[in-house]
Amino acid sequence: MHEELDYEVDLERINTCAAMLDWIFQIAGKVEEYEFENFVRALHEIFHPQAKCCSHGVEKEFYGTQLAKEYAGKLTAHGKKPWSRDPKAMDVYYLG
Repeated sequence: MHEELDYEVDLERINTCAAMLDWIFQIAGKVEEYEFENFVRALHEIFHPQAKCCSHGVEKEFYGTQLAKEYAGKLTAHGKKPWSRDPKAMDVYYLG
């Protein structure tokens, strides 16, 4: 069992593939497997990395602020709360 840790990931500051990978590797092995899987799925849902960030291994210019706000707008349009501190929510994943 892992000790309880809280991570707050500022999605608006993820502006490069390196920054996204840094978060992935910072969290890997520090949380339960299902939490890690959900975190990576949330990044995929919010950033669509292969389409918007690094298609065919080539880094693209992207802005975490813009992508996070677009995602929040989609959630709001569907009547969902954009940012959640609920560990089971898939809105924007909160580890802890």
